[in-house]
Amino acid sequence: MTIRTGRPAGHGMFASELLIMDLWDAGRSIEGIARETGLMVSTVKKTVEIYRHRSTDRAWEEAARAASEQLVRAIAATGESFA
Repeated sequence: MTIRTGRPAGHGMFASELLIMDLWDAGRSIEGIARETGLMVSTVKKTVEIYRHRSTDRAWEEAARAASEQLVRAIAATGESFA
């Protein structure tokens, strides 16, 4: 597999980092990603350690936003004023 690693992919991540994280999010192991991409295990491991919380943080933020919106609707449905 050929990976271009010379330029950021437009959002602060290099193409190789983006590929690693796409494979990680798809459930691949660090060793599996290294085999599939031809990158060193240490490179894959370091990349996963740096970026692994991004998708978790994003999911948590979306869940918190949805729960907050639901709470606002529930409070508004009571007709009460809360300050």
